[in-house]
Amino acid sequence: MRLIIENAFTWDGIYGMLDENAKQKFSIEANINEQGRRIDIVKQDGKIAGSVRQKRFTPKKEYNLYARDLKMGEIERPTSFSGKEYKISFKNWMVSGDVFEWDFKIVGPKEDIAYSCIDGGRLALEVIDKRNDVFCAILLMGLAGLAYDLRETKKEESPKTDIDKDHPDYYDENANNLTPFKEAAKTTKEIIDGAVKLGRKTVAAGKKTYEAGEKTVEFGKKVVDTVKEKVDDFLEDSPPPVIPEEEEDADA
Repeated sequence: MRLIIENAFTWDGIYGMLDENAKQKFSIEANINEQGRRIDIVKQDGKIAGSVRQKRFTPKKEYNLYARDLKMGEIERPTSFSGKEYKISFKNWMVSGDVFEWDFKIVGPKEDIAYSCIDGGRLALEVIDKRNDVFCAILLMGLAGLAYDLRETKKEESPKTDIDKDHPDYYDENANNLTPFKEAAKTTKEIIDGAVKLGRKTVAAGKKTYEAGEKTVEFGKKVVDTVKEKVDDFLEDSPPPVIPEEEEDADA
């Protein structure tokens, strides 16, 4: 059978754990309070099947795993270990593989118990014997919480400049920080585009004004030429002026 965390894992909220038929198998009740983080795995009858409880007063986030109220194991991250290393004990099972990459299997003394998988982008376990469903559900939530914490630790320990820009962590961590710059760039582009459009309209208007001016000059030249021509014709058709002769002085 398959156990699937219904939504993206979170330490605070209520969501479901589904089976391979998309039917809710357990209800997940996660919360953070003064005691730290806690996840309860609740059966259909409302009874708590198990829980993941944060240890108190530890340098790194560590958890105890309970079936009902009986402690069955723990997830440790000793300070002597590096950020991505951990130690898991639960029943007499062993977790073999990489929880951070969600690539592991759960092994018992004599046989495999379950192995990790992704179902539609959701964290899941493929459980070999459905009689182990409750214990696997408890361990699934503990391992999902560990994977979440390991990602957070990596973000804290990795210098921002060293994160590959193509890596999902870089985008998730910095996308919001880049938003103001993207908005400013968008606004600046809009202003520049507006100025370019206005400049084009101004150039077009200037070109039209220039063309109209040229037409006015040409029209003015034609008017002047026409007036000049009319004046010349008038002068040619008019008789010469009569100049009166001077009268002789009688006393001369």
